[in-house]
Amino acid sequence: MTKLCFIFLALLVATVAMANNELIDKASHEAESPRVTQTVASDVGLSADSTSLLILKDPTPEFKTRSYEWLLGVKVQSFQPSGELRGYNIAPYRLENISAFYLPSLELGLQFDLSAPQWTWGFLTHAGYSSQNSLVSFSDKTQDPEARLTTLLTDVGLHLSYEPLPGRWGLQSDLGAGVINYSQSGSSAYSRVSRESNFEFLSLGVHVNAPRNWQVLLSYINRNLLNPQNSEIFLPTDSLELGTRLIW
Repeated sequence: MTKLCFIFLALLVATVAMANNELIDKASHEAESPRVTQTVASDVGLSADSTSLLILKDPTPEFKTRSYEWLLGVKVQSFQPSGELRGYNIAPYRLENISAFYLPSLELGLQFDLSAPQWTWGFLTHAGYSSQNSLVSFSDKTQDPEARLTTLLTDVGLHLSYEPLPGRWGLQSDLGAGVINYSQSGSSAYSRVSRESNFEFLSLGVHVNAPRNWQVLLSYINRNLLNPQNSEIFLPTDSLELGTRLIW
């Protein structure tokens, strides 16, 4: 038994000695081999004459993805109603008795690119609204103290724009048709009268481009009733309109 223990211990010592020798040999071999360094991107200096560079680009397209643009504008013009309102049990009322007022309007449209970069065309629609005090006299010579006249002007037409210097300024023209409506209201049912008539229009104007896709507009508008001989109401034939427009 003692002999076996001695043999076992001898084998164990020999095994440990062999393992130590292998570790020493491996360490010596690594110390003698050439040193390999790891190079990272930050350690590489790019010279001016580098033939290969990594370029990162924004994935956002650099061109327009659609051939149309929306238009949203606010305009104002001086407006003088004319004609006559007649109703049951009230005296005829001349609209010229109301002083000229400013008629604000809202514009909404859509424009498309043409083959020539300076030209665009599209569709525009406008809606203008205003309300003023009016005078209503009944057949018994009394008056309605709450009488008001409401003016509603709507139209739709074709839009054409030309910019000699794209992005700076341009000329524009609109051609279309619309409806003018005068409605009188008050505290009495007899005061409520409404008349409307159809018209055609042509506008010529100039616009100046401002930052952030805004435009400043000035237009001359010519309007004519389609059936003036059968109309009791009229609207200004010539008007100047000032406004601003957002394009996106």
